[in-house]
Amino acid sequence: MFKAGALSLSLYLASVAAAGAVSIFSEDFADEAAALAPASGIADFTAFDQFSLDAGSTDLFNDGGFGLSCPSGGCLDLDGSSTGGATLTSPDLSFAPGQTYTLSLVLGGNDFRTGLDDNTTRVSITNGILGEQVITLSSSDAFATFSYAFTVAAPILGQVTIIQDGDDNFGNLLSSVVVDEAPTTVVPLPATGLLLISSAALLGLGSRIGRRGGVTG
Repeated sequence: MFKAGALSLSLYLASVAAAGAVSIFSEDFADEAAALAPASGIADFTAFDQFSLDAGSTDLFNDGGFGLSCPSGGCLDLDGSSTGGATLTSPDLSFAPGQTYTLSLVLGGNDFRTGLDDNTTRVSITNGILGEQVITLSSSDAFATFSYAFTVAAPILGQVTIIQDGDDNFGNLLSSVVVDEAPTTVVPLPATGLLLISSAALLGLGSRIGRRGGVTG
């Protein structure tokens, strides 16, 4: 009885400790930009830590680089200095049924100069996990977070895909990409449940003491 009560309480406490959002993918381009001098950038950047560049080009910069603002360690102009808008693809990510996931991107308009055309970025997760989401920004739009929640019906792999439309070398500015798994829902034991656990522990302890006291020579 004592062991069972202690085990129940331990499992309950463990479930509480385990609760909390888990990022299954996170990229803020800080590692890529770590070697940059202050207020600088690299045109036609390709050496990504996690994404692959499947088409087009990107420019990497930190805050002040190319005369642009960046709220994180590093940012991308999604329509770089050569060719057209970029297509970026993440590694395979694993999704499980019964969980809620959220894809979040921090994007801003390209304020390199006034009068630039609006830019459109399309984001999805392959294999039908998240259908295409379209984000259109003007050059004056500040950085903002765009979030999309989704679930899956069966275990599946998918890749985050980001596509920048256009080919004028001025795309939307990407600061970060995160895929979170929603926190586990924990239902605290009611007071009666905790009382039963405590009672079980006390009964088990009393039983052990009684057995020891009942031994005679």
